[in-house]
Amino acid sequence: SLRGDRFHDVANDYMQTSWSPKLGLVYQVVKDQLSIFGNYMNGFKNVAPSLLSDNTKQVFKPEQANQLEYGVKFELLQGKINGTVSVYDIQVKDKVRTVLDANNIASSVQDGTQNSKGIEFDIIANPFPGFHVIMGYGYNDSSFEKSSMNANGTSIEGKRPAGVPRNSANYWLSYKFSEGSMNGFGLGFGGNYSDDYFFNDQNTVKVSGFHTMDATV
Repeated sequence: SLRGDRFHDVANDYMQTSWSPKLGLVYQVVKDQLSIFGNYMNGFKNVAPSLLSDNTKQVFKPEQANQLEYGVKFELLQGKINGTVSVYDIQVKDKVRTVLDANNIASSVQDGTQNSKGIEFDIIANPFPGFHVIMGYGYNDSSFEKSSMNANGTSIEGKRPAGVPRNSANYWLSYKFSEGSMNGFGLGFGGNYSDDYFFNDQNTVKVSGFHTMDATV
């Protein structure tokens, strides 16, 4: 697919056109059981112009994100187990950042980069009638790869983005009776897990991880 986007910032009388391609391929290695896949996806974010201290207009290219992903999809035991394992690499470039010069005057530069790579796994199972299992896990290694030094000597280069845990997982198990005096009665139990993550891009404040659990009757 190819997406075209026409961005019009009315307040700044600025127009910008961006194009975003996507491509995916799937090959069935074992009929109805095992497939391998790969995909490429481009995304973008339009950025409005900014006004410099001398009242000149500073315009920016769209911030670009390019993702490569490949993995395996499987369906086993006559469809009782379905799952996907994939690895990905997302490269973000042309991010607009605010920096300070030697006189502590703020300006915007468009040279920021960010990378995220990791693995994702999910499985849906129905081993016997009435019983369902859903499980998922994700590992995300994300960091700012390029960040200019500010006048105060700080930089977020090599830091993790705010709100992005390294490990996360979810699970849910449920059973519903389909016969007898208990017909229609069901129970469920599951939860969500998240690692510690940072509250800010400077990585000075850490938010504790959590594990929530839920149940249904």
